[in-house]
Amino acid sequence: MSAARRQSIHPPYLFRDMAYFVNPITYGGKQPTAEELKAKMLLEPPTEQIDLKTLGFQIQEGVKSSTTDYSVTAARKVTRRDTGCGTWTPSGDLLTMASNTIEVWPLKIELEECAQRFDGTILELAKKKGHATDDDLTGTQLEEIVREALSPVVYEDMIRILFLSDRAAASPDYNQIDGLRKKLLAKATAGKVVRGAAIVAADIEADYTKALDVLEDAYKKQPAALKNVAKGNKVYFIDEVLYDAVEEARIRFGNNSNGAALESGKAELFSGIEEIRYRGILVKKLPQYHQYMSQDFAGQSPHICILTVPTTIVVAMDQESDLAEITMWYNIDERKNKTRVLYRLGVGFAYDQLIVFSI
Repeated sequence: MSAARRQSIHPPYLFRDMAYFVNPITYGGKQPTAEELKAKMLLEPPTEQIDLKTLGFQIQEGVKSSTTDYSVTAARKVTRRDTGCGTWTPSGDLLTMASNTIEVWPLKIELEECAQRFDGTILELAKKKGHATDDDLTGTQLEEIVREALSPVVYEDMIRILFLSDRAAASPDYNQIDGLRKKLLAKATAGKVVRGAAIVAADIEADYTKALDVLEDAYKKQPAALKNVAKGNKVYFIDEVLYDAVEEARIRFGNNSNGAALESGKAELFSGIEEIRYRGILVKKLPQYHQYMSQDFAGQSPHICILTVPTTIVVAMDQESDLAEITMWYNIDERKNKTRVLYRLGVGFAYDQLIVFSI
């Protein structure tokens, strides 16, 4: 077996896992050579990806099994009337401490490919010469294409697992870790996190303005600690369908008696909106959350709304760069090309009192 080839592919991840060819297969009026092969391929158009740092989540690296986050709060209401000389009477402790333990779990991606599947197609032009080695894709342009196609899948899978996974789930697609959704529900059941009114999908579909009711409900149900945080330090995180409904409500807000949008709304309709804020708080989209909830969790609400300080959500892993380490090698015994990605992942919260959510 030849040595494994490891290569880092860093964000932004611009492609996905499916490719197709321009038809007919020509390049400069002739059949493409191996070097021209990639010029004749079109990878599936990029889907919208999110970056953990862009979201503002706190990323803790170097975690092999678990990490404990401690929140420290200074005492309040400690000032008393000074009655002069006499007995020392402390009015409280210096600090109050709380802790949250976040477990991380080992995850893997293992894929294989028999290069003979490409025989008879234009992809065979990229294979090595000589039957003794032509099944080995390492060092070929096909390896480059595989890496480009796989890289965003690794990251997209990580995000899906981060939000929706549940170790008690029967599906191997979702039993890797206890994800954000499960952690929020567990915290709410324990009375540690505030949960708002249920989001009714049918209501959002029937009336886009109901999306504003979701944001308003979260705003009004903020725990005291969160309410006193400056608005510029807080963020709404909502699924992609709810985000579109909020955007629609903003564009059409203030329609006149004839139902016509204001000029400002018309401009935003055609030019788009760079940034949405509600009550001065930034609203961020969680792409593909609704998509996977709708596909894989029938009968459950596909929506989510979280109002919090972004760094309260903690993502723990061994190394974030592990997500970009795609190891490829050729197994000469099986005559198959192997691909592996290994990383660790966990999620939790730093401050329970800085979260309100609805599902």
